[in-house]
Amino acid sequence: MTRAQAQPSWLDAMSEIEPASWLIAREANAGRALKAEDAAKIRQSIATAAKVFQEDPRMIANRAVQLEAMLDPTDGRETAVGLIAVLTDVVREPGKVEGFGAIGQQYYNLRKTGLSERDALNDLSRRYGSRG
Repeated sequence: MTRAQAQPSWLDAMSEIEPASWLIAREANAGRALKAEDAAKIRQSIATAAKVFQEDPRMIANRAVQLEAMLDPTDGRETAVGLIAVLTDVVREPGKVEGFGAIGQQYYNLRKTGLSERDALNDLSRRYGSRG
């Protein structure tokens, strides 16, 4: 069995895989070259998201992977790792939105109306007041 085949597509509640490690492995399996500092940034990003959204890192990782697939998994630009970082940046204060899944759904809806990545993020930033 190859490493890619060994990777689960979803982290269930009983999974012993650490969410950041799972995301790092997904990035590597997708052919995205990661340096040690990239892995550290991913770990920090998911830890920050867990604080901001007051959610379990496992659920954030799962929702980010789900959102990546919903947007366009063949595109390669809006990856789960990237989505965690940009959506967390939009909502910096805990309690501003129901959770990562909620902000992800709002982002998806905006993107599907035709807004660019930047415009969708700017719209969410205006709603949640996190950007100047």
